[in-house]
Amino acid sequence: MGTDQPTTKEQLFALLDLLQREGVRVWVHGGWALEALSGVSRPHKDIDLLAAEVDRERLRQLFADSLVEEDVHKLTVSFQGAEVEITFFQRDKRGKAYTITPRILARWSERSLGNCTAVLAGREIPIVDVTALYVEVFNTLRKKGDMLDKNRRDQEIVRRLVTPEQEAFARRYFPRPNTRWNRMLLRLGLW
Repeated sequence: MGTDQPTTKEQLFALLDLLQREGVRVWVHGGWALEALSGVSRPHKDIDLLAAEVDRERLRQLFADSLVEEDVHKLTVSFQGAEVEITFFQRDKRGKAYTITPRILARWSERSLGNCTAVLAGREIPIVDVTALYVEVFNTLRKKGDMLDKNRRDQEIVRRLVTPEQEAFARRYFPRPNTRWNRMLLRLGLW
């Protein structure tokens, strides 16, 4: 998007307010969710949101003038100068949530899509569950070089937030490579 400026909590709050007014449910994930849970602040290059695939068209229309990129699994938009990545999940016939990207298959636990919140700068925000954050920062399948160093710092923070039981639960949700075989297992409910 061409900006080197970090995103701000004010941009995040304004975005969440807009989406709430529009009736679109989202969950914050990534760095902002981790900061809200841990209280440990760091610069954020973007805002990461998770939304249901059924809301894609509404979000595409809402951000029609600021759409930067559309991919099979996400929209990237500009909002008040902030880069926003909205990742979508779908549900299979059994109601299980998943995201298919060009590189990985990711499943979302019902915990991830529940009513988890955390407080950021005195404001409660909707976030994915801490186990989803664990999956996000500990799996290396989707990480590229420069992300790995940042992830090591985030891993230390997340490690302090999860119990051994949550860690074991989260590991069951690590993404797999997007291969024909893994897509078949996902669709058959065998993964």
